[in-house]
Amino acid sequence: MPEQCIPPLKQYEWFWSCLENIKNFTVPSRISPVFVNYTTGPDNIFFMVRDLVAEKIKFLPYHILANRILEPMKNDANNKNGNNGDEKKRVYILRVYIISYAPLTIEIHCRGRCPIFLFEIFKCTRCSYLFKRYQLNDWLIPFEEGNDSWEEFVCRVKRIPVNSHQVLSYNGPKQKPDNCEEVNHIFVIRGDFKSTNICPCIRECKPLFDQTHLNTFKLKRGRAPTLWMEE
Repeated sequence: MPEQCIPPLKQYEWFWSCLENIKNFTVPSRISPVFVNYTTGPDNIFFMVRDLVAEKIKFLPYHILANRILEPMKNDANNKNGNNGDEKKRVYILRVYIISYAPLTIEIHCRGRCPIFLFEIFKCTRCSYLFKRYQLNDWLIPFEEGNDSWEEFVCRVKRIPVNSHQVLSYNGPKQKPDNCEEVNHIFVIRGDFKSTNICPCIRECKPLFDQTHLNTFKLKRGRAPTLWMEE
């Protein structure tokens, strides 16, 4: 990707602070600390935030979901070379994409093992259950999951209802990855909006809600037009 498409890495103590530059968006006054696990804090966690609404042209390549998922990262090789088991040495780069202001829609992409705080943003019991499943499966996608076609997967990411969130995983080019560092995890969050209608799929897919979790509080929308993504 062009160098101008790569924003600087930033660190935050509180998750919602990474959205503080969105126009007319009030950052939730919720306790949302950033941490790797219950003994390791935020020092190894870096955020790369791209606002695809405010800087539509600058981040044009990332209007395509495949580019957002499969972006190569410099820390991938480091994590494959022995640091993936040592949480104190492992570096986490979370790629945050602001997809829409109305309703507020964001994607958080993480490759390989994920910091626990992502599963605790909404204090959601279903997220906690997923975290335990991934952990028990060494962060590989469980056998009974990950069987969606690309078209079905795109629908799951794009057609999430308002006031909900979901955790999705995709193996990428390899259907059977060599290790968990080749597995892509996507956390999708959609906030509040006056309309609860879901846009129809051009492939006439039916909405897939089995992996959708309800938000435990409302995220107010910003005042800017929605950016419709082309996949």
